[in-house]
Amino acid sequence: MGKQRILIIAFGTMAMFLLMYLRRKNYPQIKIWKMAVISLLLTFSGVAGAMLMFFIESGSFGGTSFFGSILFVPIIILPAILLKISYGELMDLCAPAESLMLAFMKFDCLLSGCCIGKYLPSLEFQFPSQIVEMVVTLVIVALLLKIENNPDNKNTLYGWYLIFYGATRFVLNWFRYGVKPFVWILPAGNFWSIIAVITGVLWVQIIKCRKKKVN
Repeated sequence: MGKQRILIIAFGTMAMFLLMYLRRKNYPQIKIWKMAVISLLLTFSGVAGAMLMFFIESGSFGGTSFFGSILFVPIIILPAILLKISYGELMDLCAPAESLMLAFMKFDCLLSGCCIGKYLPSLEFQFPSQIVEMVVTLVIVALLLKIENNPDNKNTLYGWYLIFYGATRFVLNWFRYGVKPFVWILPAGNFWSIIAVITGVLWVQIIKCRKKKVN
């Protein structure tokens, strides 16, 4: 991992903590020092998940695949519940922060020249894939923060994050240059997008069903 990426991840970690801190009124039971620890654990989980996903896709280590940061974080970050925070609240806290970190990583892609877009002959320009995906992740942050203000959505934020990112990435992935089939005719990004949306829908529905039973 190069110095540029390490620096961007460091700034992203600080941004995640700041976003958590600014939302502290929604999580009065989570102390600020715990938010700092969670930010570090979320960064570690995201990097580990991205490396694991790259191995699944390519059969070798040495790279990263951002979808791993999204799909594996709910599992890798499990030790954070030792901070005596409920899993639902933990994932609610992490969802917007993780999307914010993803925006930082898209900026890294822009600087590194990876994940570039296709050239569109009909429009005579190259699709600005990194910039569009970065903006989309920031829009997702805003949507999650809006959803968070509704008490009925408690414990569902990560599910909505999976749905929003999976749905938008499924469309945007077709505009990336050099994508190849991974499962059937689907490139890896499109396949994991479907998995993310399905997982997100199940997440939200299970939480809602549990709330109905309690009520």
